[in-house]
Amino acid sequence: MTDDLFDRKADDLEAEFFAAISRAYAKAADAIDLEALTAALEADDEDAVAAALNVTGGWQDDLYEALSTGWIYALLGGVVWGMTLFAQQHRSRANPTSEARRLERELKDKAILPLALRAFEAPMKVYSRMRGNGIPSEHIAQAMKAAIALTPDQAASTAALRRVLHRAIHAPGNTHTKQGVVLSLANRNAARSSSAGSINAAQRAILTKFMQEPMTEEAILRFAARHERALAKYRHRVIAQQEAVRALHMGEHLAFRQGQANRTIPRTARRFWQTRGDERVRHSHREVPGMNAEGRAANEAFKTPLGPVMFPPLEVNCRCRVVIRVPEDDGGE
Repeated sequence: MTDDLFDRKADDLEAEFFAAISRAYAKAADAIDLEALTAALEADDEDAVAAALNVTGGWQDDLYEALSTGWIYALLGGVVWGMTLFAQQHRSRANPTSEARRLERELKDKAILPLALRAFEAPMKVYSRMRGNGIPSEHIAQAMKAAIALTPDQAASTAALRRVLHRAIHAPGNTHTKQGVVLSLANRNAARSSSAGSINAAQRAILTKFMQEPMTEEAILRFAARHERALAKYRHRVIAQQEAVRALHMGEHLAFRQGQANRTIPRTARRFWQTRGDERVRHSHREVPGMNAEGRAANEAFKTPLGPVMFPPLEVNCRCRVVIRVPEDDGGE
């Protein structure tokens, strides 16, 4: 029953986080002046590009503030819910209010600030990959704006897609029709070959299908924008899922520490890692219980194949839980 409650709350928090993250990145993208960015790209001036992105003027601060405003209270709410559920389950006492100020600072520093600081990397990755390829500056500017919501690796792959398609549509040997440019077999093969190593298998499959139809510059822009939106949605969903689960586990961990401190939980109680025990459990997660057979104290991290962690999630889509056992109870709960 507790796992069901935990999972339902995690789903609710994930939806809330996803909406907040998406709004924050959309607001940051809307703040970019495409005309100024295009002019900076035309001049091929990296300092002007940075200025057009308003980095020195506080663009990352604005993203940080947008993420904090829409996200921090949901994070804190998840922690409080986790503490409350744990206290009810173990008939112990927990005081979320005493942790609120420290938690707000810690969550901003560890969950939100890294996203804001990293956001500048993705558009600059697009800039470095697309410049000098004859691609119109306004197209590069649009790609940089879209890349704000992506990881640097995602941005690099989408830039590679745009670059490959631009080269392919302007290569000699194609057939021009009213519907658009039909790529020659040689140019389709060259495009697939030149994209090797820069995009993944799924993207290559999408690219191959797209190139089978007549193409126009406008179609390429729509195709790239649709792909970038899909990648951004996936990334935001992953972040939301990770942080929702992390907030709940953090709440449980804090309630355990408080319960031991106020002696409503025995000082001998230990934390044990527990998987869901089904065929979906990854090997690296399945190993963790055995690596911590004696359990861990409140201030001890779990040993895992991926390094020490204080509580789940270990990786994306981790469904592991922490259970509390008291040695004299011969296995406890």
